[in-house]
Amino acid sequence: MALSSSIFVTVLALLLAVVCVSVGSVDAAARNVTASTTFYGAKDNCPPGGDIAYPKIHQSAGGTGTYADPITYAGATGATKAGTRIYVFFLKKYFIMEDYCQECVSDWSSKS
Repeated sequence: MALSSSIFVTVLALLLAVVCVSVGSVDAAARNVTASTTFYGAKDNCPPGGDIAYPKIHQSAGGTGTYADPITYAGATGATKAGTRIYVFFLKKYFIMEDYCQECVSDWSSKS
């Protein structure tokens, strides 16, 4: 099933780490990881909207998915620090950790 392009302008929440974490420049060393991916929209935020907890390059959730303009995702700072850029292979898009996700923090804290 194809994802609509409108989902890419909303907040993306990725549980734990994500696929191919790349910190720094495009040439930085990368590592592949297996993780769960879930999608949430701006209406799922508390309160609803595009506000983000850790603005690094965006003032609100957004992005086009290029390295220069990655899509905002929410996560646990224990898994990936704010500002971390990741590339998700199956979506062929870059993302940046710019938002807080309570469920992600709980999942990360309870992992063995």
